[in-house]
Amino acid sequence: MQWLDAVWSRSLVEPGCERPALAIGLLLWPGFSTLALAALRETLLAASALGAGEMRLAILGDQPGLHAVAGDFTVVTPDTAYVHPAGFDAVLVLAGPHSWRQAPCPTMANYLRIVATSGVLIGAVGAGAFVLAEEGLLAGRRVCLDPADGAAFHAAFHGLTVMDDAHVLEDGGRVTMRGGLAILSWLMPFMAGRLGVEAAGKLAEVIGLNPWPAQADMAAGDASLQGEDDESDDEAASRRTGAEVHSERPLAMDDPRIARAVALIESRHGRDVSPSEMARAAGLSARQFSRLFRSTLGMTPKHFILEARLRRARVLLEQGALSISSIGEETGFADSAHFTTAFKARYGKPPRHFRPKR
Repeated sequence: MQWLDAVWSRSLVEPGCERPALAIGLLLWPGFSTLALAALRETLLAASALGAGEMRLAILGDQPGLHAVAGDFTVVTPDTAYVHPAGFDAVLVLAGPHSWRQAPCPTMANYLRIVATSGVLIGAVGAGAFVLAEEGLLAGRRVCLDPADGAAFHAAFHGLTVMDDAHVLEDGGRVTMRGGLAILSWLMPFMAGRLGVEAAGKLAEVIGLNPWPAQADMAAGDASLQGEDDESDDEAASRRTGAEVHSERPLAMDDPRIARAVALIESRHGRDVSPSEMARAAGLSARQFSRLFRSTLGMTPKHFILEARLRRARVLLEQGALSISSIGEETGFADSAHFTTAFKARYGKPPRHFRPKR
């Protein structure tokens, strides 16, 4: 809980200071692409030089002196500790081709789960999609990534749909994209939505990104860049069913005590956290806290914790790497019988139904 307290207490912007016109948090996966990083940095610098306001790119990390090493062996040091995610417009995981084989900093996944509870846009560049999928943050959503990593992604995450022809795809509060300069295909429309189409058009001229989409296309978002297809309403509804039952909850709550409690639950996948612990942290009695939690989220803290554990269990089942008994143990159930009963009560079918078919 001390780690979460530290994150929750830090702000991207000092008290009394003006918020940047645009703020992007960056998590660097070992083996990340320096081409994508340079494109992002230079575009934000150019926008600031054009008078668009402060463009903040925060390279995030919580271990002083721990460097991130790129695929070309460039060393980058984080410049910002993990902070409360509300200060960001987006948080991106930047990776490179085949970098999914490298293990990230352990706290990166914890921080992403906290960001997911805040409603801030989460993105993945290149193989960054692997870490989002591993944490269940792409559940029920379509994905795009570098073709070179497509086969490995399919093998690891059978239940996710990869759009092989897409370069950038935004779906359900997540954006995934290929590596390298594909980041600009997302960044320019994203900036236009916040700074205005005219400002984005001037920026495109400065960085040599021409031709630039017409104003109408920019306002709506270029469907080809977003990777949209001609999916029918029925198909979309069917695809969303999975997201509704086992994706995380993008919550933006007014009461910071409840927001913090949810972040704590999600950061631990519902493990090793109790309603009484959260009540003490909130400075409330157990009864007061339970009443406030239920009035905000429509369920008790105990029920929400169970939901978090079962969502994690479903993600692990769909990945297929662990046995059912191991997944039950991993998600905090006393034995396989208790796990199967709770899982079937939540999802209507036993755990074995959700394992990938070989």
